[in-house]
Amino acid sequence: MKLIQSNCEKNIETSQSLGLENPPPSRRVVKEANPRFPGGRYDQFLVVSTYEIGLLQVAGAALVLLFFVLLNILLSSSMNTELIVDNTDDYSITIPKLFFEVSNDYQQSLSRWQDQYSRDVCLFAGHHYESSSDDPTVFTSTVFPSNSKQQPSVGNGYLATVIYSNTVYVNGLYNGKSTSSHRARVPSTAAITASLQESPVSASHLYTLDVAKGVFVHQITTDDIEVIHTTYAHQVLNRLLVNQIIISRKSNKSDEISVKLDTNFLPKSIDINFKENPLKDNIRSMQGGIITPEHDSTQVVTAYVYWTDVPSCITLPKDVSARQYNFITSISKISGDEAYYFHTEGLKMAANNELYLSHVAAWETKWRNGHIDIDNVYLSRIIYSSMYYILSSLPPLNTTGRLDFPFYGLAPGGLANGGGNQDYMGHVFWDQETWMYPPIMLFHPNLAKSMLSSRTRHIDAARNIAKFNGYNGTMYPWEMAFSGYDVCPDRTVGKFEQHVNGDIAYALQQYVRMTEDVQFLLEENGFDLAKGLAEFWYSRVYNISNTKYGVKGVMPPDEYHKNVNNSVYTNMVAKISLLLPEQLAQMLNTSVPECWSDVGNQMYIPYDASLKYHPEYDGYQLGTVVKQADAILLQFPLMYDMPDDVQVNDLLLYETYKGKPVTNPDGPAMTWAMFTINWLKLKNFTKAYNVFNKTFANIQEPFMTWTENPDGTGAVNFQTGMGGFLQTITFGFGGIRIRSCLEFDFVLPPKSTTFNITGLNYLSSSLNFVARETSLSITLTEDNYRSIFPSLQLIVSKTETYDLKLGKTVKIARVPARICKKQIV
Repeated sequence: MKLIQSNCEKNIETSQSLGLENPPPSRRVVKEANPRFPGGRYDQFLVVSTYEIGLLQVAGAALVLLFFVLLNILLSSSMNTELIVDNTDDYSITIPKLFFEVSNDYQQSLSRWQDQYSRDVCLFAGHHYESSSDDPTVFTSTVFPSNSKQQPSVGNGYLATVIYSNTVYVNGLYNGKSTSSHRARVPSTAAITASLQESPVSASHLYTLDVAKGVFVHQITTDDIEVIHTTYAHQVLNRLLVNQIIISRKSNKSDEISVKLDTNFLPKSIDINFKENPLKDNIRSMQGGIITPEHDSTQVVTAYVYWTDVPSCITLPKDVSARQYNFITSISKISGDEAYYFHTEGLKMAANNELYLSHVAAWETKWRNGHIDIDNVYLSRIIYSSMYYILSSLPPLNTTGRLDFPFYGLAPGGLANGGGNQDYMGHVFWDQETWMYPPIMLFHPNLAKSMLSSRTRHIDAARNIAKFNGYNGTMYPWEMAFSGYDVCPDRTVGKFEQHVNGDIAYALQQYVRMTEDVQFLLEENGFDLAKGLAEFWYSRVYNISNTKYGVKGVMPPDEYHKNVNNSVYTNMVAKISLLLPEQLAQMLNTSVPECWSDVGNQMYIPYDASLKYHPEYDGYQLGTVVKQADAILLQFPLMYDMPDDVQVNDLLLYETYKGKPVTNPDGPAMTWAMFTINWLKLKNFTKAYNVFNKTFANIQEPFMTWTENPDGTGAVNFQTGMGGFLQTITFGFGGIRIRSCLEFDFVLPPKSTTFNITGLNYLSSSLNFVARETSLSITLTEDNYRSIFPSLQLIVSKTETYDLKLGKTVKIARVPARICKKQIV
């Protein structure tokens, strides 16, 4: 690493200086077939000089040959430092081993990016984001939005930040006692803005969110200069936020170029008592504990921050064609040693141009493992952006050994929001299990398990809450954060909205049906979770008659009504909770109390036989306004069996009554997703498309963020709404239902002729679906299930069945079908 002398106020170490001297002005555009991930159809435009291409190819070939040698030599010698995180760490696994062995998919992704190394100007200069208009993974704007509701974020499940924000939030880092608990503000040392010292009138700016790579890019271009500023939360070294800045020439002018750097660093935090340490080796650091622990059972959590000192300007020296700078922030809740360790390894990987490569390769693996493509570009843009934001708030796919961290749950505004009294304070609600969880579970069951683990982690707190309230089993609070105890600031809501305990049980049921993960049930408290929830509801119900049980004094999902009896939704999820342990016990060859299923089978589900509809609760009057989808959730997601005419009546009566809206048209974003799914199930496409169009009102351009309500109010970047929308695509237009088999009934979304679901993970097997106007093709692309269990079988009808074989595509008419375990005769 060289110390670069400049005319700036400070000097800085750079990870790479590219001595491409005196490039000629001639330039050419290279359009190469470089899909973002298999099955993709998007071209990338690379703009580099003719002279630079030759030099980069030569240099790149040598670097690719040396890549693995350098990584092993440079990193293995420096990254074997053992950090004691807890007594369960696997100290035999070092980050170099994780980097290379984390998965075969990841290795393939990394190889592809290595092959592109000498061509990918994102590592050097001229990485243009003027992508073709049909690329749904790239979102651009010539102006960065000043409205916070429109601003994008980057994250990796451990930490996240809104671009240019003065705040970073860390998973599980909260400050405030009980109902005052909120995400603790870590002052952002990564909020850097680049600008030209002498900016000509011709300078243009392009701001790009590239969700395929998981990066945000600010591109400054003049006739002579190009500056590419890339910001990302690293997907491998997950304690890191990275700013990479590349300055390059576009002409044969050789003058020194200066780029001004401004930071939005506000060191004081009202949540954490930070103290900064003396500057050492151009590295700054600070640490501090939260001011007020959340619960008497929790201790003060300390945050440690290490970051590269940011100068007031950086330069491209005279006669040098391109230069790259990296500014890295590392944050740890464990120790200063861990924060320093990750920061140091980030610098070393950056010095070998491995930091960016490994991050992009990890995102490519994530997308290749599961994505959706529709030849309606607008819908695809919403799909990709919604998946990106949710995935950015969840852990990376592979967090083995010291890269692992406890996940505390997914909040409605994601990990990048939730400070103070904003965005539900970063608390975890039913939103996690009911709205964001289902579409993630279809593609990434390990991430679904992480969300369930955020509940099992707090199973002792849930037992204490149940006991405190006079019940048995486990009673989860309406809102939880770090401790697992109640943090809901509205005491009325916190007291009555108990259906979350049924929502968790339903999520667990769906997970087990998709995975048959016995290990989670037996070794990771999954079965204890199911039994605890059943025991809670068993102690919570009351005997209406000899053959009927109900639940008094609750708040349904429709929060306009509190302290009602026999909420139809609450009673239904209580029923599911009471029946679940027996279902799991059969799988585990054990037993549970029969009384749970006895009561579950006799749960009262309110129904008006004369009007053939389900009242929302006892005493509900037709036409009474409701906040959001409630009784209609019996159809989907709960899949309660009822005649078609009852389904139609429920949907009609809860949308309008006597010409007036019943469900608040300005309510939360996910409501219309459920109406859409249920109308699609009934094949009423006119009604489905009408309510489907209402979901778009909550989307904010240019970076496809969401607001909770269509008028722009409520939580920022509302991932609950995103989850609802993704369910519209998968469970609505895909017609997916998870019962004893995987059922599906594809319908083409509006203005589309093809609909692809790639990497749906069912029973450890990966499935690709391609739906067209009259046909459906299904391919088994990965089969980890067959070695233990019978193979999978596609069943179209009693007379039309197909054994699914690895790599073989089965093409059928686009009709309802299902995939099941093949029965052994």
